[in-house]
Amino acid sequence: MPGGQGRITRLAGAKRESFVGTDFSYEDLAIVAELIDWSEQDAHAQLARDQPLDGRACHVIELTPAGKDIAYGKLLVWFAADDLTILKVEFYDKSAQLAKVLTAGSIRDVGAVPTAFHMEMQNVQSGSHTVADFSEIKYDAGLSDDLFSEHALERGP
Repeated sequence: MPGGQGRITRLAGAKRESFVGTDFSYEDLAIVAELIDWSEQDAHAQLARDQPLDGRACHVIELTPAGKDIAYGKLLVWFAADDLTILKVEFYDKSAQLAKVLTAGSIRDVGAVPTAFHMEMQNVQSGSHTVADFSEIKYDAGLSDDLFSEHALERGP
């Protein structure tokens, strides 16, 4: 198939698998993307402490997922006190052991969205880590939903 991969991975069953061979899982990426919109029904939240990170004042919030089918029993999230940007997330497994640590840096506004252009995921349990640096990020780029149909994904660009 010219240009295409010829296969589709259904994310519903693969959410805990590695994202393209990195230390990020599909689930980790979804959690970070959705975290700011979680409600009390999604996770119990409490202020763990105020603690600076890399010179920025931060609120460290402890989140205990409730009713969400996720691999983690607890998350600690460092929110910048001035704009609530997520700067760091510690992911704890169901037995309360630190599993992974995500740090975000090179944060720049893309439109009205503070966006990390540098992300590092450290897998504490395996000892590996992944660094992701982005040179360009766009939101609301006007892509058609048709580009993400099963047929289009099989065919490729």
